Amino acid sequence: MVKNILILSFVSVFILAGCAQPLQNDPTPLAAPPTAAATALVSPETPTPDFTATPETLAIPQTGIQYDFDLTIDYYSHNVDVRQKIAFTNNTGDTLDDLVLLVYPALFPGAFSLQSIELNGQPYLAYQFGNKRITLPLPRALPPGDPLTVDLKYRINLPAREGTFGWTSRQTNLGNWFPFIPAYLPGTGWVEHDPWVVNDFLVGEFLVYPSANYRVNLRMVDGQENVVVAAPAVETAASGGKYYELDQARTFTLSLSDQFQMTELAANGVTIRSYYFSEHAYAGSEVVKLAAKALDVFSQRFGAYPRTSLTVVEADFLHGMEFDGLFFLSRGFYGFYDGGAQNNLTIITAHETAHQWFFSMVHNDQALEPWLDEALCTYSEKIYYETYHPELVEWWWNNRVNYFNPSGKINIRIYDAASYEDYRDTVYLNGAKYFEELRQAIGDDAFFHFLKVYVEQNRNRIANRQIFFNLLDSVTDVNTSSLTQKYFK
Repeated sequence: MVKNILILSFVSVFILAGCAQPLQNDPTPLAAPPTAAATALVSPETPTPDFTATPETLAIPQTGIQYDFDLTIDYYSHNVDVRQKIAFTNNTGDTLDDLVLLVYPALFPGAFSLQSIELNGQPYLAYQFGNKRITLPLPRALPPGDPLTVDLKYRINLPAREGTFGWTSRQTNLGNWFPFIPAYLPGTGWVEHDPWVVNDFLVGEFLVYPSANYRVNLRMVDGQENVVVAAPAVETAASGGKYYELDQARTFTLSLSDQFQMTELAANGVTIRSYYFSEHAYAGSEVVKLAAKALDVFSQRFGAYPRTSLTVVEADFLHGMEFDGLFFLSRGFYGFYDGGAQNNLTIITAHETAHQWFFSMVHNDQALEPWLDEALCTYSEKIYYETYHPELVEWWWNNRVNYFNPSGKINIRIYDAASYEDYRDTVYLNGAKYFEELRQAIGDDAFFHFLKVYVEQNRNRIANRQIFFNLLDSVTDVNTSSLTQKYFK
């Protein structure tokens, strides 16, 4: 039997979260191989990752951040004019001499054009802008508890590329599109990592953002009212456009298309919206039901879903990706959906829905400890299947995990992976095996109690291995040290 793997082009990938190998009955088409002309990501000026943010350090939750945006989007010219205001209260625990903004679009040539910055309402020219970082040396040190504001004006020229940032002939995606304040570790500083590229594949996630509140005013240029906007919150009408609010989220993501169709379902107080292309109308209308089922079981197992909406977007690229209140699913998953449960659309809908807990609610450093979200979300797929399709649990193990015979210590950094396949097999798949053995060792009651407490205690915090194991030791008397030795470095 041919080993059928979903190959992801470097130019079509930002983050490989939620990716699944095509199942034997789900031959998702292969992505085109990368070419030198299409590889648009700029090599970082500093290729060595910054590992100063050690897993032993706990980040204070930074809830004192609010972003206000006024966006004017020209869908057909592929640019966005932005006025952005950041209201920041220093909840880091340290006195700050500077403020750092990370700018993912700056990694793409010509994609980010900064026009002006104001600090506390006054023009500010002392900033330093290089690679993907804007550094603002402060005129005076900012003690804990003190506020400041930053106003930015800039234009985004979206690159032509498949992925969560860029445009294709049928979709424009704004993922990680704005300057943001990264997480901060007391006594250490701002958390900044570089991307990790192996054989033209971008492996894993590298941005670490804290929770913030978002207020977004969006308008299309005149004559583009036909463009449909998918957002992580339900819009309200604003003068000439749409207005969104999203609180306690790590980022705010948009997807636009003049070809989207939309199906909506209300379930347990949550409005679930599915945006899809016409050739996949059946799968697009069914995915809201899959997401509703996943929300239901994960709310029972991990704690209540905190939002009133969830958006699922068919991606014009070949992988899945989570964001707060919104996630993407590959067009290939839709194309081979047959209404049953033995397919990637079902598997990865469960996976990306679980990220609303393990990524969105409970943060982690996805460059240094990706197992804390990816292994948990992969194992959440099994929880979904044992709840709704218990007869297919063995099938899930054999096709999703055992087929690849995964091994290795699951707490690797993205920089330790020799390839995407190495990263996937170790972190996602062997990570799922760890959680299964942990559950068997401590029992169902302790296992699900542990996950609920883990979510509740670390909501809007950056969790780490030390927090994870300290809590595990507090909820069970079972000695799990042999499992730790087996699966962890």
